[in-house]
Amino acid sequence: MCPCELSLQLKNCQTETDRLARCIADVGRRLGLDRKTVFAVTLAIEELFTNIVSYGFQDDAEHVIGIDISTESQALTVRIEDEGRPFDPVLVDGPDVKCPLEDSKIGGLGIHLARKLMDEIAYERQDGKNIVILKKYI
Repeated sequence: MCPCELSLQLKNCQTETDRLARCIADVGRRLGLDRKTVFAVTLAIEELFTNIVSYGFQDDAEHVIGIDISTESQALTVRIEDEGRPFDPVLVDGPDVKCPLEDSKIGGLGIHLARKLMDEIAYERQDGKNIVILKKYI
């Protein structure tokens, strides 16, 4: 498999999710990934992107969210970078999936989905930026 890289600079706006999904689908086609893998990667990235847009910034100004996708050693690696408030999705407790729906608290499912759909997730805070690294073995 040849390395394939994609670098996106997205605005902190939900309308950017369509562009994001199209770009991931294009990478999936170029790599010959099956639909299930492309769906999993797309959903995981979209969930984290949506969380950043919804909760990451304390103002209504335009911000940039960087997403880089690369491949090496049979792994698809996604790097998501933003300048929002510090937030480590690795430390978030998973939702209580056994709790009745009417008693469950709102939130946390997107991060839970990302963890379940990807093979690895890591976080670091560097130079005032959140950096989330996702890996999916292909």
